[in-house]
Amino acid sequence: MNKLNKTYTAIILIITIYLPIYYNKFLLRLCSSIISLLCFYELYNNVISKKILCKYNFIFFYWLLFPFIIINFLISLDDLLNIITITIISDILQQISNRLFIKFYKNDDNLNKIMLSNPFPILSPKKTLVGYLGGFLTLLLYYNYNYKFSYMLMFYICGCIGDLFASYFKRKIKLDNYSNYLGSHGGFLDRCDAIIFNIHLFFLLSLINKN
Repeated sequence: MNKLNKTYTAIILIITIYLPIYYNKFLLRLCSSIISLLCFYELYNNVISKKILCKYNFIFFYWLLFPFIIINFLISLDDLLNIITITIISDILQQISNRLFIKFYKNDDNLNKIMLSNPFPILSPKKTLVGYLGGFLTLLLYYNYNYKFSYMLMFYICGCIGDLFASYFKRKIKLDNYSNYLGSHGGFLDRCDAIIFNIHLFFLLSLINKN
């Protein structure tokens, strides 16, 4: 039932948020700014205000404030939309590959032991090797964008790191999700952690290309 609710929620998010910003660039900037602020509020409400992990507060502020600045002043709307799309597709492919593998290979114990193993159990207990391999297919999308294959590879890796980074701090403070605003998906920060890291990465790559 939880998986079904998660699927329904994902469909609603795509229809109500992603499709409108895909076809309306003004809404893209507006929604990105609002979601950035909501992510910051979730983090403040659950971590900063409770004085948990105080020594990491500077990292938290930078983690969320700088992407907000990038979104509004330092990145084109087309590139912002591309980053969001690439990261979302990577996340979807990770989840689909994991579920398909379980469905078709659930009786193969030896293969399950390998493909359903977690490469980073301390950081995020729900990730699997087959999920990461499925997300790796995101690299095939580079044919549809003006980014180099190496850039797509970095987007994929950096997105995974962003997800692990957010999960690590959730485990450290014994928090399942940063909020319940999105139901079974958790909060906005739970959905945007990989996007936040990829926005950082794209900004750094654009600076390198200028020099």
